[in-house]
Amino acid sequence: MLNLSLISHKVEKLLRERGYTRTLDPSLLEHLLLHEGGLVDNPRDPGGLTNWGISLRAYPWLGREGIAALSQEQAGRIYRRDYFDAVRAAEMPPEIALAALDAAVNQGATWTRRALQVASGARPDGIIGPQTLKAVQAPGVLEKFLLLRSDRYVQNKNFDAFGKGWMRRLLKITIACVELQAMQEDKEEA
Repeated sequence: MLNLSLISHKVEKLLRERGYTRTLDPSLLEHLLLHEGGLVDNPRDPGGLTNWGISLRAYPWLGREGIAALSQEQAGRIYRRDYFDAVRAAEMPPEIALAALDAAVNQGATWTRRALQVASGARPDGIIGPQTLKAVQAPGVLEKFLLLRSDRYVQNKNFDAFGKGWMRRLLKITIACVELQAMQEDKEEA
């Protein structure tokens, strides 16, 4: 019989030792958990055992038991450091930040950085620096970035198994991003 309390304590210790101390903003975490919920172990998923979107493949140091015991709050700290901070989302317009965070979690932070650069016309070197942060503020970047995400999904070899869910996810994130964009425009007009 597994002692989940002991395993959860072990996970907490591992996260602290590796510097996972800051959590993700609750509203952003809520958006992610709409799509990244619960424990799954689908044999077609290259990530293997996954809980709250955190996979054993990406975090082997947590082990199977650690992934299974992962709390939403602990997942939020991983999202913050390895995805949100990795794409410098805090320095982007809110709608781009949400789209970038969701892409980083589901399609990888490395791919997300390059796709943001392609969508914005910045040099696609995979490093989010001042030029990229300025470029992502241009009109039309969100739409181009979301189209790149869609293309990547369609080209994925597992599209037949997961494509419907991926496209549903992308549609929901698109709606949320457009709503954020409209709120920002309303603030600017006021």
